[in-house]
Amino acid sequence: MGLINNIYKNGDIVINIKGQQFGGLLKMGDLIATLNVLQYMRNSNNNQSIKFYMSDSELQPNKDYVKLFKDFLLDYSNYLSPIPGDYEFEGFVELWGFRELTGEFIQIENKEELKKKICIFPLLDANYNTERTWTNELFQEIIDSFYVDDYINYEKYICTMNKLPLSIDIKDFKVNLNFIENLNHLIECEYYVGGDTGMSHFVSVLNNPSRKMSYYYNEGYHGGWRSIFTAPFYINIGKAQMNFFKK
Repeated sequence: MGLINNIYKNGDIVINIKGQQFGGLLKMGDLIATLNVLQYMRNSNNNQSIKFYMSDSELQPNKDYVKLFKDFLLDYSNYLSPIPGDYEFEGFVELWGFRELTGEFIQIENKEELKKKICIFPLLDANYNTERTWTNELFQEIIDSFYVDDYINYEKYICTMNKLPLSIDIKDFKVNLNFIENLNHLIECEYYVGGDTGMSHFVSVLNNPSRKMSYYYNEGYHGGWRSIFTAPFYINIGKAQMNFFKK
């Protein structure tokens, strides 16, 4: 059926997809990039009622948080269907090449009002492409940067899935290890700081222009050049501050 088809132009359309049709079993960032393809299809077929259906078997295994994220997107956005549809997706889309060549289309409504809240989503234990991992020194510098008068009245959270290195002085930040609670912190926070993760892709497509976002990426990733191939969405229009570090 492809990306553009007269069948897609009218009514509620649910298209069943397989992860392998989008480059492999899907991780968090891949889910956002997949929905970017869906928004392209909505625009191209002049139908904002097209949705994708994917089963849990299309997600990367042994990563429970990816399923939690997919279920969160099912409830929080209007892109996914909870039940299969009548149409099967045909073809193959290389997600990140599609995004780089075709453009960025996805927007998810930020349904909550922003609060005086700072959320740091550190990347300390990347289990693949480990060069993305922040150094302890960088992490500490980021924490310390919020200890000026401007942020005295802010709630401060470090949102992670694992315990922090003992050497890190968290000051008065609170550490939260609950994945869903951390997603809710993200959609409420006025300041977001994150690394090269699916969380950064998610926050980049939330459509609240008042949020201040900062990303920290390894300058040596992607062969030593400052690639935006898998950078957060809309970084080229100045929506957020991109910072590069060297290890």
